[in-house]
Order: sequence, then C-alpha cells, then structure tokens
Amino acid sequence: MTQAELKRIVEFIFEVGSLRRVKRSHLQNLGKTEDSILDHSFRVAMIGYLLATIEGAEADKVLKMCLFHDLAESRTGDRNWIHKKFVKVNESKATRDQLKNLPIQKPVIKLLNEYRIGKTLEARLAKEADILEQAFQLKEYADQGNKEAERWLPHNMVPLKTKTGKMLARLAIKSDVHDWWWRSW
Repeated sequence: MTQAELKRIVEFIFEVGSLRRVKRSHLQNLGKTEDSILDHSFRVAMIGYLLATIEGAEADKVLKMCLFHDLAESRTGDRNWIHKKFVKVNESKATRDQLKNLPIQKPVIKLLNEYRIGKTLEARLAKEADILEQAFQLKEYADQGNKEAERWLPHNMVPLKTKTGKMLARLAIKSDVHDWWWRSW
C-alpha cells in the first residue's frame, strides 16, 4: 500500500471520528440530549446484529449496514422527520465521495444501496435496528423526566415491522432502563 493510500485511510478514520461531534437532530425538539451519530450507530449495530441472529439473516451483512448507515451525516448532518420534508441532501453522493479511493469503497456502497432500497431481509433488519435504537433512546430520556421523549415514544414504534422488533420495543417501554445495572449488582 502506498503512502498516499494510507494517508487516505487515516483521513477517513478521522472523518468517522468526527461523527462523535455531529449531534442528533432531535436535540431541537427533545431539549438537552447528549447523543451523537457515532453513539447512535454503535448501538444500531449491536441491535442489528442481535436481530439478524434471531431472525436467521446474514448477521455480518446487517452489522456492516448498521455501522455505515449514517456515515454520510458527517457531511450532510442529521435530519429529523420534519427536516426531511423540506431539506433534500444527496447522501449517495456524500458517501461516494467519502469512500473514494478506499479499499472498502465498492462493498460498502453496494451494502448501502441495498440498505436504501430496503427489499432484502438484511436491509429491513438494519432499518429496524435504526428505529429500535431511537425507541430505546427515547425510553432512556423519558425515564429521566423528558416529557417530549415520553410523548414521542409511541409514535417512534409505528414503523417497526418485525415481530421481534415490535416485541423488543414493547418490552423496552415497560422496562426500567436501570434493570441491567441492578440485576448485575
């Protein structure tokens, strides 16, 4: 690998790191929140991997879709449902530019195209993981007293499609977000 190719990889890794400073757009409506796109993408990947394993899908493929699904937001920013009604961005163009001259360019673009089309089981599970992560996050904020998060939580579950996703969301809403902590202690 040449010095220029290695330099390009270094730049990409720094760009991925910049996602920790891209705040989620729900800050506008939910008030004080602390999560970033990087935080979100990590948990989406964990949820996606679990869903794929449970549903018998290609887990590695779902995991990769989840890891890369919001990569373009380092260049486009995060947009909530209202923003998406009025602001059009070219995420595909941003992603192509981000991945240009990287050894992962072709497989990641192929995965993201599959994710955006949403027809395969893996793509649907990756999208489900994205929605579920938001539901878990809203539950966490609601349990901290955020009334807007509590108000939004039931609406966030509407797009869920899989039986597993719906069951996890219903159980999450009924659960105390600290049960894992107390059970471990």
